[in-house]
Amino acid sequence: MLETHQVHQARTEWFETGRLREQTVKHVRPEILASWRRSRAFGAQPNVASLPYHEDRSGTNRLVDAAEPVLRVLADSLAGLHAGVLLADRDANIVKRWVADRALLPHLDRICSDAGFGAAEDTIGTNGVGTVAESGRAMMVVGPEHYADALVGFACVGVPIHSPTTRRLEGIITLSCRADAANALLTPLMMGTAADIEHRLLESTSFEERRMLDEYLAARRCQRLVAAIGRDMLIAGARASRVLDELADRNVMWDAVSELVAAAGQTSRVMPTTSGEEIGLTFTPIRESGRLIGALIDIDDHAEMPSSRRPRSSTGVGVIRLPGDSSGWVTVLEAATRFARDRVPTVLTGEQGVGKYTLARKMIDSGGEPGSVTEVDCRDLSTDELERLTTTPLAVGSTLVLRRLDTIDQRCVAAISRWLEVEAGQDIWMLGTCTTASPAAEQATRALLERFHAVALRLPALSERAGDIPAIVRSLVARHAHGRQVDLTADVVRELGRAEWPGNVRQLEDVVRAIVAGRVGEVTTADLPLEVRSSTSRRPLPPIEQLERTAIVKALHDAGGNKVVAAKMIGLSRSTIYRKIRAYGLEDSTFF
Repeated sequence: MLETHQVHQARTEWFETGRLREQTVKHVRPEILASWRRSRAFGAQPNVASLPYHEDRSGTNRLVDAAEPVLRVLADSLAGLHAGVLLADRDANIVKRWVADRALLPHLDRICSDAGFGAAEDTIGTNGVGTVAESGRAMMVVGPEHYADALVGFACVGVPIHSPTTRRLEGIITLSCRADAANALLTPLMMGTAADIEHRLLESTSFEERRMLDEYLAARRCQRLVAAIGRDMLIAGARASRVLDELADRNVMWDAVSELVAAAGQTSRVMPTTSGEEIGLTFTPIRESGRLIGALIDIDDHAEMPSSRRPRSSTGVGVIRLPGDSSGWVTVLEAATRFARDRVPTVLTGEQGVGKYTLARKMIDSGGEPGSVTEVDCRDLSTDELERLTTTPLAVGSTLVLRRLDTIDQRCVAAISRWLEVEAGQDIWMLGTCTTASPAAEQATRALLERFHAVALRLPALSERAGDIPAIVRSLVARHAHGRQVDLTADVVRELGRAEWPGNVRQLEDVVRAIVAGRVGEVTTADLPLEVRSSTSRRPLPPIEQLERTAIVKALHDAGGNKVVAAKMIGLSRSTIYRKIRAYGLEDSTFF
């Protein structure tokens, strides 16, 4: 993790002098130092004894409803770790906490870490709630990295939760435990938990929000520069967002819009921008049961529309089908079908091998006549290739697939962003795939997600849908048997379902392909690879050890079996990972 003594020294030096010497600054992570600077600028004081009280915000709302079952199960699984889980709103005010280990309660109560109290950086300084709200990304804050003295005994891992439709920050989830219990494995755990909550938010999207989204998408398919606005919601593309940002604050705009459309129905206005220019806007009310819920804003940018640009029909879009009927997987397929029908810019996220590219192709194929498809592999994209790519016009109504967005750098983000803006009039549908392997991968793609209002759709790991493995296996056998009669016994299917698959569906497919290759007739457990059989016979593990073992297996898989590289990936020393590999019986495995 980090050298606590050295960070303590750096923290003392910072508060005494307001700066860090060259030999000291190297012991403080850049993101922590940036937060310390913000905290000082805000006027936060290190001697604050507890979180300030704002108000009780623990009432039921959509975020709490989505988070409740996920965080309750998480808190229970952490029993014995002396850990608790907090849910905060977008302003870093705590709305609820879950603590399965009662021994932690006095420590949390001592600093008032409970519903109704605020953890913003401007009052309490660097912490696992307010710093996440400020930075917009996952953050672990351990011991002396905290700004306030009262928090130094804690380790906190905070992760943002974003709206699945607007990508606006909705809240923050934070795991708090003793500083000496900090573990790098907690960050991917919390990131996966946040993704589960975002998935539930997508499922619970209100009828009104869906109605506004449908109105916006229908207007956009007709080649109009539009936005949809409600009291707490704005849906707009990059060009429309830039125009509206020049006009007014969103809340002021909503007040003006609601007055205009309530009085006269559809109405048009010419409004000045901050640069002194004028822009024409047409407001059309969106109502439900006679009640105003939002408005569609048509923006007159005086751009000529080529006659070749025609609205695309969404008729004939088929339901996307892939093996598996678990509730989470069905929800993903339903969302993918809806996004394909409406050509919503979508980035498919998830671990390696979960089937992101397969689903992207299914989304493209589900539309009947999808038009031309341009695929771009963002990995190792050279300067010349990027220049050639971003100067090539795209066909009207075509689809752009950006693969491996987790490997993209800021140079590529800027170039592709400019390219898509130039091609915005051609009704381009953007799909992307991103392996959520680290916070850096999420940060690298955030610019494209926000710039083009893409929806992030997370595909669950195979470990999260183990009940789907029999159906997946049947499908894979049919694909790779090539017409031969190959039958897997019930024991074989059961063993495959119990095995760990750090490489997800792709790894399962490799194993199925190997055991059916050239075979006719029955496949028994004796035909299974040794690593599959050995992975199903180990002793039951407590939740924390299971989490740790799974993380090590996945890191070894991603590192191609290189233990040193795997150790660095999950923040363990080389000696520690060797010791844990022996303890978990992974020494002889070729499963990686």
